[in-house]
Amino acid sequence: MVPDRMHRGSYLDGSRRRLLHTLGVLALALVSFGCSRDDRGLRCPPGSLLVACRQRCTSDGDCLAPAHCDHLTSTCQQPAILCDPLAGMSRPPADGGSPKNEDCPHGQECDLITRTCVPLSGSACGQDSDCRIGELCAGGACSPALATRSCLRDIDCAAPSVCRLTVASGKLVSVCASPLGPSEGGARCRQNAECQSGLCLRSGVCYAACTPATSKTDCHGREAVICGRVPLALPGSSTDAPPSWVQSCTLTPAACQSDRDCEPSGTTCQAIVDADRPTQLRTVCLWSPGATHPGGPCTKDSDCATGLCQGTFCFAACRSATDCRPGFACRMASYRTDGQRGMLQSCVPARSCSSRMSCPASDETCAPQPSAGEDSLELVCTPGRGRLPGQACRSHHECASGICSDQALCVGGCGTDSDCPAGPGGEPELCRPQITRVRGVSGKIKTCLIPPLPCRRDADCSTSDVICNPYSSLDDSTRIAPGCGPATNPGKRGAGSACVLPTECRSGLCLMNTQPPVCYGICSQDTDCVAGRRCYADSTWFLTSGTAGEASATYDATASCWPDVGSRRPCVGDGSGMDCPAGELCILLPDARQTAFVKRCQRPLGSMLPGALCVEDKDCQSGRCAVAIGATSRRCIAPCSTSGPTPCSAGTGCKTGSLEIRPGKTASLTFCQP
Repeated sequence: MVPDRMHRGSYLDGSRRRLLHTLGVLALALVSFGCSRDDRGLRCPPGSLLVACRQRCTSDGDCLAPAHCDHLTSTCQQPAILCDPLAGMSRPPADGGSPKNEDCPHGQECDLITRTCVPLSGSACGQDSDCRIGELCAGGACSPALATRSCLRDIDCAAPSVCRLTVASGKLVSVCASPLGPSEGGARCRQNAECQSGLCLRSGVCYAACTPATSKTDCHGREAVICGRVPLALPGSSTDAPPSWVQSCTLTPAACQSDRDCEPSGTTCQAIVDADRPTQLRTVCLWSPGATHPGGPCTKDSDCATGLCQGTFCFAACRSATDCRPGFACRMASYRTDGQRGMLQSCVPARSCSSRMSCPASDETCAPQPSAGEDSLELVCTPGRGRLPGQACRSHHECASGICSDQALCVGGCGTDSDCPAGPGGEPELCRPQITRVRGVSGKIKTCLIPPLPCRRDADCSTSDVICNPYSSLDDSTRIAPGCGPATNPGKRGAGSACVLPTECRSGLCLMNTQPPVCYGICSQDTDCVAGRRCYADSTWFLTSGTAGEASATYDATASCWPDVGSRRPCVGDGSGMDCPAGELCILLPDARQTAFVKRCQRPLGSMLPGALCVEDKDCQSGRCAVAIGATSRRCIAPCSTSGPTPCSAGTGCKTGSLEIRPGKTASLTFCQP
């Protein structure tokens, strides 16, 4: 929630005692007030808060941070940029991407202390003023200032400073700083700007550091307010990162099972992390952050009265189906909030469909949702705002289904090709099965797809921002059919380039199992790769259906650019000098479908001979350290011949046995073993 641009003003023609009594803002008694004329030449009415009413000052200390004293007008002025450091950070985005604060430009984030956009911690600098509060410029980079006063509670800080949260080296720390708003810790709140700490918790209470033994003092004796554990997501943290738990004054909200339980207090039944059991979620009555009713369409959490947008529709707790909108059922479902996943009884779409035309409500579309068992997907009529299946998109939130495919088309149910519109370029779209993932659950649904232009390398595609992608075949979704499509990161590094992060690669995929890691890219020959890399067939595998680690899963592979590991030509493993080129040995690799082994020549990876005891793959010349079926210890695995020269280490020989290719798939062959 973006903080309200508070008008920290002052008042004329009224007693200060009556004013403070009316507003309940005792903290403002610390400073003197004055009021200037506004742009219309009018004076401020008693008890009003107008933009033109400015707090009189002689120095920055007279103003509530982040305001500063403007010496030309002798009034407190707000900085040019105000932002909310925790905007969008309490829950991951609906599209599964990385969280970001849209209040600030690239390379900056919202400082928890000043509430202004500042360079990222550790940024390059030339002087101290280039850095955020609490950091100094040292060696050309912003570093934490050791002299910043830390605190545990407000009482540790000299008035009017309070103990506030900031981020240092990626961790939440508490430092003494000027108050941001008028309300003290433990006071009821709706917005961050109301609190001295600058943070209004989801429980509707202003954050204040506390200890259970001193909670009455720390929380100013507020009724029903205790000192408890509160989860906070750090700005910029990944969607999978657990929350940071802080000790704070917080309300003990009433438990609920549906909104009916919360009607007397004017609140809604919302999902939060259970402070007593932080690995679980619970439902409690909290103030409504948004206006959309439970079960209604949404694109973000702040749209919803219940504070949680479940992809495309607002969370709704329930006892029975009577608490849900038509077409919804009341059952257990998986949710993620404040970095924690758990099961809650709630309203979920239950009306099956095959296309948008089979959904009766005007705010519904036919979209994939996890099934009742959370182990597959089903097409159901789902509330959602945005573009229909097959229409062009750039991000998930643009689509009514909440899913934008890697073909830049909104995903949704279809029955026949006639349910699909023309593609962004006027090309025909086809209704075909596609593997889709929704909130951690994978499944195959029929959706609108564009038949991609077949390719064998990036050069086969038209422009630099279009590359050869590993799409699922429209005829057999368990197979990969490379086709031209938009690059994930246009202008970034090409196939085979060294990488550390996926964002460095044009394909959006950095192969971490190569040495060094390289950017994935489909190829047909070595010249399709950057200098020093080679094109190897069936070298990169993709899960095409099912769940990884299960026998029912299917895989398919594409050629890709790798660091040079040798010829990778076929071999038989008979140990003869003619089997592999000098300096190479015969190794085992999964075939394209990961259903059988193939034998290929490759340079040794590690130092240990076939059959030797090992700990991990890189220990072995063969690059494979595994436990054979029926064995108990891990050994270096390489094929051999019972009639030819043996490459096996001392104490082992060439014998027939069974190896696991992947979970649920085994093969019988001869290899070195005791």
